[in-house]
Amino acid sequence: MATLVLERSLTEGDEVVFRFRLAGTGSISGGTVTCSIREAGQTANLITGHAMSIVDAVNRIVTLTLTEAETGTLNGPADGRQTTRHIGDVKMVLGGVTTHFGPFEFPVRTAITA
Repeated sequence: MATLVLERSLTEGDEVVFRFRLAGTGSISGGTVTCSIREAGQTANLITGHAMSIVDAVNRIVTLTLTEAETGTLNGPADGRQTTRHIGDVKMVLGGVTTHFGPFEFPVRTAITA
């Protein structure tokens, strides 16, 4: 599966909501969906096992909401005009079966303050 690359930058310290349609067929009702995120090129997760919401089980639509505090843990470069790539992996457990989706990739920048 190819990596999904999100073009919109996320700014450290902002709340953000990602919305995904998970590949496959059939309802995901009763499933547990989580996400882990790390900086590209690193092995340690910055966010691990973050619960995602199933918003439409039949159409396999899920959302990932990151709070201001959570995005504050992501690493943007000191120069707010630049971005650092981050990688996310979505995991679903349904009926005792674990399936991974992704990865997805997105840029993170540091806020420019006055």
